[in-house]
Amino acid sequence: MGFIEETGVAQHYRDARIAPIYEGTNGIQAMDLVVRKLPMADGEIVRGQIASLRDAVESVRESNLPAFGATAERLHEAVEALSEATEWMLETLPNSRDHAYAGATPYLRLFGLASGGAYLARGALAAGRKDAGTANEQIAIARFFAEHCAIEASGLARTVVSGADAVIEASQHALPA
Repeated sequence: MGFIEETGVAQHYRDARIAPIYEGTNGIQAMDLVVRKLPMADGEIVRGQIASLRDAVESVRESNLPAFGATAERLHEAVEALSEATEWMLETLPNSRDHAYAGATPYLRLFGLASGGAYLARGALAAGRKDAGTANEQIAIARFFAEHCAIEASGLARTVVSGADAVIEASQHALPA
């Protein structure tokens, strides 16, 4: 299709190329999440979002649909990993900003994995109420994401919670004064 603007392909190409820039857009968004969004209302806004993700996971569990496989379990693990990292960030940010900043990028990725998985599952459940054929496709996508992507969440949470010292020490050696 090329890059003809009328089809929308060009916009998708531009968006996809900017997404993985580590210290560009993603780094800025990660810092914004940790420095500005997370502390809002003493963390209650993010905690509310996590509660919403838990509700989505519980809905999958309650559906008892075999097609979901281990979706509920994997998403539960991802959401709990996000909750753990969130609480660590909220405790650490006021006292050791450098440690919180060091975990900002993996925290953003963790947030995206937990949220993305929960939203895919919620969409699959909604599709099931409308059309069984579409539901099977949506459930398959949600299951794939939960079982192949969201499983990274616990590792990211460990990186956020206990990886800051390595980042700080490496940066001190890599960036001479």
